Amino acid sequence: DVTGVQTWCSSDLEGESVTFSATISDAGEARLFYNWDFGDGEQTGGIGKSEIEHTYKNEGSYIIKLVVSDSTSIEVAKEIAVTIENIPPKVMTGSPYQVEEVRSITLDASKSADLDELTFAWDLVVGQTETGESISYTPHNVGANVVTLKISDGVDEVVQDGVVEVTSVAPVVE
Repeated sequence: DVTGVQTWCSSDLEGESVTFSATISDAGEARLFYNWDFGDGEQTGGIGKSEIEHTYKNEGSYIIKLVVSDSTSIEVAKEIAVTIENIPPKVMTGSPYQVEEVRSITLDASKSADLDELTFAWDLVVGQTETGESISYTPHNVGANVVTLKISDGVDEVVQDGVVEVTSVAPVVE
């Protein structure tokens, strides 16, 4: 007989491997078949698969269903709830930048990473904002110009400052 299933989950972050493990009581010498349904449209199973890894691509709440059966078709089932948390975006502003006065520079955050689609908002100077992964920017002041990048994955927003160092150009007399 197969009676009683206990399960545990090892992680709760999207994009990371989660380990599920089941302990069966009173199974004797039976060869057990484990059928795991992860609640996100994916399932797997097999003989002896009492421990399994799965990666959730998105944050959210999931119900994991495990059905364990033996060769006599005796089944026990267990459901557990797991909440997978979002991982905030990793911001890469490319800062610090250097440019000569009156010239434009491309601010590039394309190396920022996340499992989800990202949105980019640049605060350049009071009243001037741009959106996009990479933007063209012409600073107005010689010296350090601080720009602020806000990246969102729809759940978390990360804010990071960058510096555009503007050097003065000597005037040319003709």
